[in-house]
Amino acid sequence: MKYQQSLSTLRFKRSKKFALIGAETYLKEHFINNARIVYPDDEMVKVYPENQEEACDILSSQGLFNDGLLVMCQFDKMKTTAFEEITADYGGCLIMSFSPKANIRTRSMTKILTDTVIVECKKLREYGNDYPIWIKSQITDSGFECEPDVDNLLFAKIGPSMTSLSNELEKLYLLKEKGEVITLDEVKKHVSVTSSSTAFEIFENLMRRDTLKALEGFNSYTRNRTTFIDMVGFLGTYLEKMYRMLLLKESKYDVADIADIIGIPKFLVQTKYMPKALAFGKHGISAKINALCSLDVQLRLFRGDKRILFEKFILDFKK
Repeated sequence: MKYQQSLSTLRFKRSKKFALIGAETYLKEHFINNARIVYPDDEMVKVYPENQEEACDILSSQGLFNDGLLVMCQFDKMKTTAFEEITADYGGCLIMSFSPKANIRTRSMTKILTDTVIVECKKLREYGNDYPIWIKSQITDSGFECEPDVDNLLFAKIGPSMTSLSNELEKLYLLKEKGEVITLDEVKKHVSVTSSSTAFEIFENLMRRDTLKALEGFNSYTRNRTTFIDMVGFLGTYLEKMYRMLLLKESKYDVADIADIIGIPKFLVQTKYMPKALAFGKHGISAKINALCSLDVQLRLFRGDKRILFEKFILDFKK
């Protein structure tokens, strides 16, 4: 079930049994905090894999805690067969939180998760408008308004972290009364630049041939990193997508079909990616992919400061 729908199910007490799946930790904690609000009189107990016996005792007992708020963290790391027969009759609110790549389709999990609301806690996409839209909805839901582009400025300053963005929004809320407008000047003044530039922003600047911005983004992104293999993988994925766009266009596919095949929203293909792909051309993008493959090998073998190699790749990119 989508996250907002799941929250409604929790708040209106249409179910008391939930499984939190996905990689976004902030959404999982947010859901648990909402459960504490919905059940304010219930004691909450969090159980981790190393003390799963406590969860078994609670679920098996008919004592006072049988109607409390039980949160089982990293539930997929527990010996789940021990819970097959004891979760169904629990009288309280039961929340099972799963690791990002947990498999919930095993026989044991299927039995445990019968009549359970599966809550999707997915990370937002770093490209497109997912984060700005989320920021704006948070501001509105909290009873405030904002000037145009406040959402984009916050995202640019903080980056793709729901936790950090939420903390900075709370700071801004303290300056205002409910119903008031959060301004661009307030964001500029009170929100610190805490984000590392995202890989996506670096890619965008490379495709715009804006070498200076790409270098600035790379320096920010790598401030606390010693390996850049993940960046190589990201750039390779998107360069391949752009190459495939040109091949599909040559084969007379329309924009909607290309978007479905590539996995990027149609309006982004039409307004952003396709024009850049056409500007570089098939041979140009192929050359960039080859250069990236060479960089990958060099990064794995080079013993010195690997930033030098990546910076040279950025400097050569617009040639």
